[in-house]
Amino acid sequence: MAQGVPTEEHAPDPTPHGLVRALLRGGEPFDTRVARLPALQVPAGAWPKRPFRARWTAQLNLDIRTRLTFSASGRGTVKVTIKDKVVLEGEALDLSTLESKAHRIRKGANAVIIEYEPPPTGDATFRLYWQGRDFVREPIPPKVWTRAGATPPPVERGRAVFASRRCIQCHAPADPLPPGSMPELDERGPSLEKIRGRRSLAWVAEWIVNPRLMRPDASMPALFGHESAQAAMAAGDTTPFDIVAYLFTLGGEPPRDVPPSDNGGKIFAQLGCIGCHTRPERPADPTGDRVPLNRVGTKFVNAGALRDFLRDPRAHYPWTRMPDFKLTATEASQLAGWLYRAASPPPSPIVHSGDAARGKELVIKLGCTSCHDGLVGDKRPYPSLEHLATADWTRNCLTDKRVKGVPHFSLSGEERAALTALRTRGLGALMRDTAAAYTLRQIDALRCTSCHAFDEAPDRWTHLITETHDLDPPRAPTEGEEKISQVRPTLTWMGEKLHSDWTARFIGGELPTTRPWLQARMPAFPNRAKRLARGFAQMHGFAPTTAPNPSPTAELVAPGELLLNKDGFGCTACHGIKDTPPYATFEFAAPKFDHVFGRIRKEYYTRWMWNPTRVEHRYRMPIYATPEERITLQDEILDGDADVQFEAMWHYLQSIAR
Repeated sequence: MAQGVPTEEHAPDPTPHGLVRALLRGGEPFDTRVARLPALQVPAGAWPKRPFRARWTAQLNLDIRTRLTFSASGRGTVKVTIKDKVVLEGEALDLSTLESKAHRIRKGANAVIIEYEPPPTGDATFRLYWQGRDFVREPIPPKVWTRAGATPPPVERGRAVFASRRCIQCHAPADPLPPGSMPELDERGPSLEKIRGRRSLAWVAEWIVNPRLMRPDASMPALFGHESAQAAMAAGDTTPFDIVAYLFTLGGEPPRDVPPSDNGGKIFAQLGCIGCHTRPERPADPTGDRVPLNRVGTKFVNAGALRDFLRDPRAHYPWTRMPDFKLTATEASQLAGWLYRAASPPPSPIVHSGDAARGKELVIKLGCTSCHDGLVGDKRPYPSLEHLATADWTRNCLTDKRVKGVPHFSLSGEERAALTALRTRGLGALMRDTAAAYTLRQIDALRCTSCHAFDEAPDRWTHLITETHDLDPPRAPTEGEEKISQVRPTLTWMGEKLHSDWTARFIGGELPTTRPWLQARMPAFPNRAKRLARGFAQMHGFAPTTAPNPSPTAELVAPGELLLNKDGFGCTACHGIKDTPPYATFEFAAPKFDHVFGRIRKEYYTRWMWNPTRVEHRYRMPIYATPEERITLQDEILDGDADVQFEAMWHYLQSIAR
C-alpha cells in the first residue's frame, strides 16, 4: 500500500437498500458498487469493454409467500438464482423470449444472485421482471431489494468528493481526459469578473477566509488558517484583504436596487425554497442539510444584485447548483426584495484596506486561477494527477489542520474514507463513468429530493412545508371550487416512464409544464439536462429514446376515443384534451392526453393501465381490469378485452399527439 494511505474502515450502512453489482472479467471483479435495480445498459464501445459479466447479489424481501414468474429484456445470457435454485436461465438476442415457470417464493428475505453476460458486440442491455397472479409483468421495484453481504468500499462516493472539490483543476492529468470520464471533472468555479457589482466586500472577505462559516456544505477550501476574517485581522494577517482589494479592481457596478416586498415571501413558499434553504430571518440549520439564507443580505451588494442572480443563476457560474426557475422580472424583484430585507442584519463591516497589487500576486500563488475565470495571470503549476497516485494523502490538502496557504476542505471522516477507497481502487476510476452513476450523483448534488420522492424516501418539502404556512397560508376552497392535490411526480420510475429526448428538453427548460395546476415549478438545468436524461434511462436498462412518429391504426382510434371519454372509462373527467378541459376534476388533476404519446414509453403506459396505484400509490386513478380475468366493465366495446382496449386507447393517443 502506498505511503500515507490509512486502512479502510466502513461503518455498517443503516439503510442497506439496493443490490451489490459487480462487474467481472476472468472471474475477478473490477468494479463493485450499489445499484437500485438489476438493470444494465452499456452502449457499444463504451466502458466497460467486452468481455465482462455483471453479477447482482441481494435479498428479495416479500411480505407474503407467493408464486412469481421471472423474465428479462435485452440481449445476451442471463441466470437468476433464488436460494440456490435456478429460476431463470438462457441465452438470446431477445431475452424477452425467455420466461420462467411460476416459482413459489417464501415470505421474508430470499438470497438472490443475478448473472448477465452481454454478446461480444452491440449494446449490452438487461432488465429483470417479475409477474404474479394479481399483477402483470413489471420491473422488480427498488423497495423489495436489500443488500446482502459486505457493503462495497465507497469508491463512488470518493469519486463524487474528488470531483466536487475540483481537485483535478489543480492536479490535471498529463493527457486530456478521455471520453467516458466523469463530466464534473470539467466543471469550474464561478467567474470573478466584475465581482464588485455583485458581492459585498465584507462577505467576500469572510468567504475566502472560511467558506464553511458562511455555508456548511461549501466546496471551496479555506486558505489562510483562520476561523474568520475577524480572526485574521486580530492576527495581523492582511493576506485575505489584499486579495479582496485586488478582486474589487476587476470591475462591475452595483445594479439598481429593488424595494422590499411582502409578496416575495409568498413566492418563497410556493416555489418550495424551504426544501433546500432555511428562512432568511432564521439561523443556519445545525445539521447543515439546508443552505442558510441568513447572510444573503451581506452576500449581495444590494437587493438588485440578488434579483439579477435569481433571474439568471448561471450568468457568472455555468455549473451552479442553484436551479433556474425562469422567474419573471417582477417575481425576481419581489423575491429578492423580501429575502434581502428579511435576512439577519449584516454584521459590522470589516474595515481593512488591502494591497491590490499584492493581492494580484497572491491569487496566482494560492492557485485561485486554477478554479476561477476572470482573474489575470497564469495557473500555478501543481503536481499532476498521475503524481497523486503515489503521493502521501495525509498531508497538504487532506490534512486535518489549518495551515496558511494550504487548501483546507473540512473533510468529514466519511469523506476521507471515501477518498481512501478511491485511492486504493486507483484514480483511473475517475475516467470510467456511466450516465446512470452521473445522474445518481446529480440527484444528490442538485437536491432533487427536496421536491421529489425517490424510491422509498419522501420529498423534503412536504415535511418542511409548515415552516412557510405564515408566508402563504393554506386556503380553504370556495364554494364550487375543488382543492387539487399538489403531489409532485416521483423520480422512482422516471427512467422507465419517459422518453429520454423529452426528459432532456423538459429538464433543460425548453418545454412547458404538463401539470399547470401545481404551484411548484420545475426549474431548468440546461447544462446537465441531456446527461441527466440519459442517466435516468440507463438506470432502468434503457438506451436513450425519442418518441416514434405516430402511426395509429384507423380501426382502433374510434373505440380508443370512446373508451377514454365520458361514455367509456370517463378518463376525461381528470384529463383534458388539447383545448378541452377535464369535465369533473375532483381532488386530483392529470396531464392532457395530447401530451402522453410524446412523453411516455409504451411499456410503462401498459403496466400503468393495468394497475396505476401499484406503480404510484399517491394517485387515485382506478383499476379497470384484473390480470386474472382481463375483462373490463366496458364489455360492449371490443368485447371488453382489456388488452385490446388498452391498445386501442394507445392508438387514439397517437392520433392526437402533439
